[in-house]
Amino acid sequence: MIQAIKMALKYGPMIPVAVDFLKEIEDTVKDREITQEESRRLMKQFWVVVNNYRAVEMGVSYDSFVESMEETRKAKRKAKRAETVKQALS
Repeated sequence: MIQAIKMALKYGPMIPVAVDFLKEIEDTVKDREITQEESRRLMKQFWVVVNNYRAVEMGVSYDSFVESMEETRKAKRKAKRAETVKQALS
């Protein structure tokens, strides 16, 4: 019982996000057809759920997690551009 309470406290912030995702899935498949736009929207929400989980596991807020992911992407792009320039000058 205590373990269940600990899990609820730890993953509680994810519940509204997951419920919204499940509602979106339910609404999308009512007509038994998923358009490309619906598919994109579902995938976007899926990654919000996944990143919320990852943020909880790391013990940070979702916003700071997303911000750090953006900084990492920018640094990787910058390093790749620098490598491309270096190779071009060689």
